[in-house]
Amino acid sequence: SSTSLSASLELATVLKASQPLSSEIELDKLLATLLQTVLKSAGADRAALLMVNDGQWSIEAVATVHQPAQVQSVPLSSRADIPQTLIHTVRHSLEPLVIGDATTYPPLAADAYVLRQQPKSLLCTPILHQGKLIALLYLENRLAAEAFTSDRVELLNFLCAQAAISLENARLYQQEQEKSIRLAESEKRLQLLIQQTPIAVLEWNQAFECQFWNPSAEKMFGYRASEIIGCHLSCLIPEEHHPYVDDVVDQILAQQGGSHAINENLTKDGQ
Repeated sequence: SSTSLSASLELATVLKASQPLSSEIELDKLLATLLQTVLKSAGADRAALLMVNDGQWSIEAVATVHQPAQVQSVPLSSRADIPQTLIHTVRHSLEPLVIGDATTYPPLAADAYVLRQQPKSLLCTPILHQGKLIALLYLENRLAAEAFTSDRVELLNFLCAQAAISLENARLYQQEQEKSIRLAESEKRLQLLIQQTPIAVLEWNQAFECQFWNPSAEKMFGYRASEIIGCHLSCLIPEEHHPYVDDVVDQILAQQGGSHAINENLTKDGQ
């Protein structure tokens, strides 16, 4: 029937529009994909996505029908190319707002951007994840009034629901990437410190076989790293101390904690 055919076409449109969003995990690429998808689906000629950075709202990406998305975080307070009044209203109400003609909409009568640019159709909708506001999507059509029809708004709502999941996943992925970078940098600094310190640094596995041996340990004990790696720590301790060392090993492996000191060690030449 014509009804089922219409429904099938709408479903195909929704699936085609949402597929690019679900496949992106890198935040910058996702923002660009989201805005391009929205521009194609919603009848807008300009789109922007806003998110919170360090407690401050910023415009993270802007796109038009003639230019690809520009992904760059800029504080909202410093942008003059967006109706601040509309953004603040939706941010506090957490409800989407569709305006058929901004030039005749009283609440925006004093908005600096509307007065200067005279845009027609405006739309701003919150993007929520588990009830928490994570982003705002802003659309405009500068020439046509009533551009955002109910069908387009309905499609946009579906895309925003998909975008909420994708944005949260991308945010978590970005955090993990940043954490990995910080960890790698910390490990690099630690390794540099260990290599340069005048203190002998030794690392052992659970079998108390040497796994790491820094240059100061090589200088102090006389063994090259290649000679000591894989050897049991007992080779560095006089035989009369071995029972005490065995007891210490048992305590450490049992995770009983404590501090242990062995004040006599052996160098390679037996001193």
